[in-house]
Amino acid sequence: MAVKRVLKHLLWVIPTLLVAAIAFLANSAARQRNIDEEYHGPLNKTLRVTSKNFANDQPMPAVFSCRGEGRSPHIAWTDAPAKTKSYALVAMDWDVPSPGLLTGLFGG
Repeated sequence: MAVKRVLKHLLWVIPTLLVAAIAFLANSAARQRNIDEEYHGPLNKTLRVTSKNFANDQPMPAVFSCRGEGRSPHIAWTDAPAKTKSYALVAMDWDVPSPGLLTGLFGG
């Protein structure tokens, strides 16, 4: 009898706990999104990154890769937010056998 009573209560306790946990997580995510929007909303979002060596949305010429001369391409950025002190440029090579391999991290 006691086992049946415990099982009977578990049939409503467990789903109730799951619903409460999902509601809590959804509320937490919404709050964090609002905090992020408040912080990032007024920030200047006009940073422009350009190169004299290749156009936007075009492949980087082979001369700047390990298959060519391995030279560094010219990269410039303008219109950064006023208090910017440094930049970090992360280079990913999506053609290597392990996608997502970090191939370069440059700072300035």
